[in-house]
Amino acid sequence: MVPPSPVPAPSPAELGRRAEDLVAAHYRRAGWAVLATRWSCPLGELDLVCRRSHPDPVLVFVEVKARRSPHGGDPRAALTPAKWARLRRAAGCWLAAHPAPVQAPPGRGPSSTPRSSWGAFRFDLAAVSWPAGSGRPRIEIIEGLA
Repeated sequence: MVPPSPVPAPSPAELGRRAEDLVAAHYRRAGWAVLATRWSCPLGELDLVCRRSHPDPVLVFVEVKARRSPHGGDPRAALTPAKWARLRRAAGCWLAAHPAPVQAPPGRGPSSTPRSSWGAFRFDLAAVSWPAGSGRPRIEIIEGLA
C-alpha cells in the first residue's frame, strides 16, 4: 500500500490571498466596512481599504504580510522604503479614483492625522502567521504606520 502523498504547501500567492481574506474578515468583525480588496492602479496595489464610520470616521489602507510561522521576522521589515512609497502612491490613486460620497466634517483643531475628503486616513500593517501544529492563523495588526 502506498502512503498518501502529503498535501502540498500553498504557493506564496495563495498564502497571501488567504491572509488577505482573513484580515478582511477580522476588520469586518471589528465593525469596519471593507471598501476594496486587492485594488491596483498603475502606481501600485492595495491589499485592503477599510472604513469605520464612528466614533470618528477613518479610512485605513491595510498592507497584509503572510508568514508560514510566527518566527518569520518582524513584518515591518518587509515594508521596504520602495514598498512604502508604492503604497502611498497607490493610496493617493485610490483617493483620486474614489471621491467620498459625503463631504467629511472638518477636523476639530490641529491634528497630525492625514485627512482627505473621506476624513482621516492611516496605514495599517497586518501580519498573518500559521504557527506549526495549531492550524489556526495568528493575526497581528500594527496600526498607524508612518
